[in-house]
Amino acid sequence: LPNIEHLWVNIRDSHLTPLGGPWGGIASHKEVFNQAGYFHPSGLVETCSATSWLTLSQQLFLVTGNPRYLDEVERVLLNTLLGAQDLNGEDWCYFTFPNGPRNNTYYWACCKSSGALALEASTRVVVTESAGVPHLNILTSCNFITNSGCNVTVKFEGGNLVLISDTVTPLAVHIPPYARISRKP
Repeated sequence: LPNIEHLWVNIRDSHLTPLGGPWGGIASHKEVFNQAGYFHPSGLVETCSATSWLTLSQQLFLVTGNPRYLDEVERVLLNTLLGAQDLNGEDWCYFTFPNGPRNNTYYWACCKSSGALALEASTRVVVTESAGVPHLNILTSCNFITNSGCNVTVKFEGGNLVLISDTVTPLAVHIPPYARISRKP
């Protein structure tokens, strides 16, 4: 596990776009890492590599419980992968650019299935439960049923987290580094 974590840190620190996806495009084959520290507004991220990054980060969180992995799951999911999905909900971009065109991929390309698989896989960590307490790991609206059978709805209204449940339910919330917390009196 230390070697995998070392690899993960190297990718996070040196090979991700500001939106959380792995930079690619330095070779004639676009599906490779760019050199460490690369930045260019027309650089690209392949949907399949973003899916792989989400999967690696998610698996490391599930094995270690370390919330730093959740930060990367959330960043790549909300900024890169959802940005690669077409408004019709079916089509996907092969490559996305922080500052460039959105072009859907051809019908048989792997990115169509990889993007959809990433959305499905991410549901495994949106909410987890430990010692009877549900944990909201990604700040997103959702509905879920706790292990004790309680129906819970989480939604955001005016920048506030609203919790609706059948019974009084504790909820642990992972606060990502970008979030601002204020408490009402």
